[in-house]
Amino acid sequence: GSIHQAQVIIGLSLTFLVMLVVGGDLKFGFGLLPVLGFYGGHSMAIAGGVVLEDAGYMAGASDVGATFGTIGMLCGIIWGMIIINKAAESGKTTIKMKREELPKSMLTGYYAVTASATLDPLASQLMMVGLMVFCGYILRTVLMKINPFFKNLPLFACCLIFSAIFTICTQKNEKINNLIDRQLVVRISGTALEYMIVAALATTSLEVFASYGVALVVVSVGVAIGTYVFAFIVGQYILPKNGRFETELGLFGQCCGVLATGLLLLKVVDPDFKTNAATNITSSSTLGYTYQLQYTLVFMALVMTKPLFVYIWSWGLLILLLGLGIFFGKRMRARGE
Repeated sequence: GSIHQAQVIIGLSLTFLVMLVVGGDLKFGFGLLPVLGFYGGHSMAIAGGVVLEDAGYMAGASDVGATFGTIGMLCGIIWGMIIINKAAESGKTTIKMKREELPKSMLTGYYAVTASATLDPLASQLMMVGLMVFCGYILRTVLMKINPFFKNLPLFACCLIFSAIFTICTQKNEKINNLIDRQLVVRISGTALEYMIVAALATTSLEVFASYGVALVVVSVGVAIGTYVFAFIVGQYILPKNGRFETELGLFGQCCGVLATGLLLLKVVDPDFKTNAATNITSSSTLGYTYQLQYTLVFMALVMTKPLFVYIWSWGLLILLLGLGIFFGKRMRARGE
């Protein structure tokens, strides 16, 4: 939550500074798009940008949001891998990953990919993933019929809601649980992530850089540095000692390109999920909707009429979340956790 609010404040503050120095047609609401792109990903950023466009407030806002989503994802993956390499050499990772200690299979990769017999199991797991997406689509369609306001609710949020309901209802049903291969579903999500990265790069608009180049660079650099500082420096005062680096790394990836990026980085340093980092960032991602959706659904509209209120509210929420984090983090460290 502190990282999310830091991205909001950095984005708004740097946007205001660029407005003062450069001028032009830059709008203050531009500063909310980075957090939607970095923390929320492409779909959330595009949804927020559409709100600004439909109101006639900012032209090309959805393209700007998608660009921030691409920048955030690339930052999370590339910078994340640099962090992993440095941490591995210095011995910060829970699992020892120095080059001379790694087995040959880890250095060279797999020689065989799969056997033809895995086609049917793969199809069944694709069906399960597709079922979640389809039901999420139905849920979003029903909500939009009830109230057009829900057009601003991204499809992935509805998929997440339905998948959570599905899990709660079936967690004690062994027959259904036995039909789900977690490892294969993770592989499917990893493949989808690869396609999403390529698609994001392919759809990035060059016109956006021509119109908002200075603001994009300044704000993106500021948000990326702020995310690193909060994840790896401030995180030392909040996160438990057990698997701290892995959790910090996962949070950094999650806040620079959605949960999938964080899990992607975690699979490098903790492939068998021996630490509780994956559980930590998955939980934080779910809880994150409590403060994330208010910006997508409410503050994107409010920033056009009451920008000062949005800015002050964001500072207040940062102080609250950061204070709670440090308070409970101190209690955990006192218990030796």
